[in-house]
Amino acid sequence: MRRFCPMLLSFALPVLAHADSATQTDWSSGPGQEGPVSSWGTSFDCCSSMNWFEEQGVLTLGSDRVDTQITISSGAIGWMWAADMDMDGDQDIIGCDQTAGTIRSWENLDGLGGAWSELEQLEIPWAEELSYVTAADFDGMGQMYIAVSYMYGGRVLICESSWPSYWWDVPLEEFAMVGILLPCDVDEDGDMDLIAQRELSWYWSIEVYENIGFGYSWSSHTQGFIISDMKLADLDGDGDQDIAAARYWGGGVAWYENGPGCNFFLHLIRDTSGACAVGTGDLDGDGDIDIVADFGSMLEWYENDLQGSGKWSVHEMTGLGTPYWPVIALGDFDHDGDVDIARRSSGNLYLAWNAGHGEAWTAESFTGAGFQDGGIRATDLNGDGISDFIASWMTSAGLKWFRFAEPAMEGILTSSILQLPQDPHWGEITWECEEPSGTALAFQVRSSDDPGDLGEWSDTLTVSGTSLQGILGDFDNYCQYRVLLFTGDPDSTPVLQEVSIDYDPLGIPGGERASPEFFPVSPNPSLYDVDLRFYLASEGSVDLDVYDITGRVVRSARMDDLSEGEHTLRFTPPHPGVYFARIRCNEWTGIRRFVAI
Repeated sequence: MRRFCPMLLSFALPVLAHADSATQTDWSSGPGQEGPVSSWGTSFDCCSSMNWFEEQGVLTLGSDRVDTQITISSGAIGWMWAADMDMDGDQDIIGCDQTAGTIRSWENLDGLGGAWSELEQLEIPWAEELSYVTAADFDGMGQMYIAVSYMYGGRVLICESSWPSYWWDVPLEEFAMVGILLPCDVDEDGDMDLIAQRELSWYWSIEVYENIGFGYSWSSHTQGFIISDMKLADLDGDGDQDIAAARYWGGGVAWYENGPGCNFFLHLIRDTSGACAVGTGDLDGDGDIDIVADFGSMLEWYENDLQGSGKWSVHEMTGLGTPYWPVIALGDFDHDGDVDIARRSSGNLYLAWNAGHGEAWTAESFTGAGFQDGGIRATDLNGDGISDFIASWMTSAGLKWFRFAEPAMEGILTSSILQLPQDPHWGEITWECEEPSGTALAFQVRSSDDPGDLGEWSDTLTVSGTSLQGILGDFDNYCQYRVLLFTGDPDSTPVLQEVSIDYDPLGIPGGERASPEFFPVSPNPSLYDVDLRFYLASEGSVDLDVYDITGRVVRSARMDDLSEGEHTLRFTPPHPGVYFARIRCNEWTGIRRFVAI
């Protein structure tokens, strides 16, 4: 039989009153913890239009759903790329007009995506079909270059965007087909290299073109095979860009680890054939990058556990649409802290909304215009910090910008219900925050002895240091706050760093009580030990008995000549179950129920 553990050596001495507080300084674990909890920790109950995920340790305004579709341009546009082409700090767009054999570009005039100007089309020296376009500062001189690849003819061409009349070749084998083209400093030498999808015999390879001459001289390195799609991301958290790859022809899903020089090392995740497209993002909100593979008939996402077991957990996603040979883009399109999936196939768009850190998904689909190829890319065209995406069609549907969220003007976050270890006498609520001009932050609180019914919220509190006397009820063991954020400017938000509620743990100033009391058992339920706390209004002897659910006594103890004040004993339940603790002192009896799990 287990015994009481003498964890507190002064249990027979009076415990003086002292100020205590409940504080929250971080909300980064997210919503879903209603409580009661013994401390707020880093979780909370629920929120609307609040940003708790972008910067750990602060709370700011988030976003509202808007579901807006904006046409940037009409005409036939294939693959496209978003980049700051004129180096003015915002995102512009370039795209392939495969019908005319030209590169089209659109300047973001106001930096907000509200006004666009299409620039003169760039003529391409050869008439072969364009397959991909990208842009980067290849010579490190602060100007953008355009790189294009050809589906037929075995060419990758580069030109300076400010001087587009001259193009030069990246050397390839003659007649090799070239698809995807991604800029990346593979060898970490300070200039941008190119990673390409290139045909070798009947299959596609990963080809690294090392930039060894400021964009004028290149060296080729073949790395991987059977590649139908690929994306760049830091998958192992070591600071460089790795490759996530879909391998349709029997190769499954793989990632290629970025090694020394221009070498990548293959790691097979899934050997199931049929993966058409691949994407990367933090789907479960744990801080590392996961992988999504689109098989058309279904999606799968692979949970990154490289820092632990070195393996990937497979999660199958069904009922989210069945596009034919899709292309995908990942981003937090509703700005709720987890990554969603946009899928484009022919004339249709499909959205897989992440409704619970990768554990729950909802589907949305809508028809674009035309039924031809095109592209899709996640970007932030208006610079508001919220992921959007652009999609293109090789028909008159042209190029469209899809916005599903915009900065919110007000938001509310509700804390978890906090259970205090003993009856409180309430002190002050204080907080640390920043309130830029035109913004405001306020609190409401409530308390009760019943966590299932905390009653109405208090009036709005706008001054840090406000006394809670008369607002919260003394001796209420459960309390909760909610914070309200407001702004008159979508580019500005208040910031909350800390909230604290002070209380006297003995219930009244000076530690005096009119009668003895047995406080709620804490923690309850408990995984291990529980603290049994009681208060004596005068000196006396105490009998303590603990019963299990059958009425069997599992522990009895008598403590003689205990002083006036609070006392604490720690008890280790012998096994999981429901228990009752009874304390008797003279004519007074107190009983508390608790659960061991």
